[in-house]
Amino acid sequence: MYVSPATLASLEKEFHIYWSPVRLILYTVLFVGFTFLCLFGGFVMVSNHGWSTGPLLAFGGAALFSWLSYRLVLVPLGQWGKPVVTLSAEGITFIKKPLLPWSQIVSNDWNQTRVNGVRSNVSVILKTTDGKKTVFNGTLLKIKGSEYLRLCDLYRYSSSQTRTEA
Repeated sequence: MYVSPATLASLEKEFHIYWSPVRLILYTVLFVGFTFLCLFGGFVMVSNHGWSTGPLLAFGGAALFSWLSYRLVLVPLGQWGKPVVTLSAEGITFIKKPLLPWSQIVSNDWNQTRVNGVRSNVSVILKTTDGKKTVFNGTLLKIKGSEYLRLCDLYRYSSSQTRTEA
């Protein structure tokens, strides 16, 4: 792979990737809305039919959607303004995980699922030389897969250039 010296010189020391505010708001509205819809449906069924299977399923759905909203939305909201992924010449760092040097990364995959043209799930999967996998949920990241992989290639290349010059 050839990268011009001007491109390497213009590369920032670190590139930070953040959560997407639009996706966070969209997921918040979606999951909180489904939670309240399930709760409302459960209360209506209890008042009309008593405690049968329907209300239990509705309340179970509310519990599921509230757990999903916590896991997928509220945790990222708590990390608002902090970089989630950091790319540098040394390697890649995911939030709350140690630095993975480029020399130890064997493969870097961006697996994306789309439903009706909307990105619904993204998993970033890194495999290291010792056979370990690092999986990161990147659904709410503010970057496209092609841009992420392009930047990873640039920083990996700049890392190899730094080692050969030293």
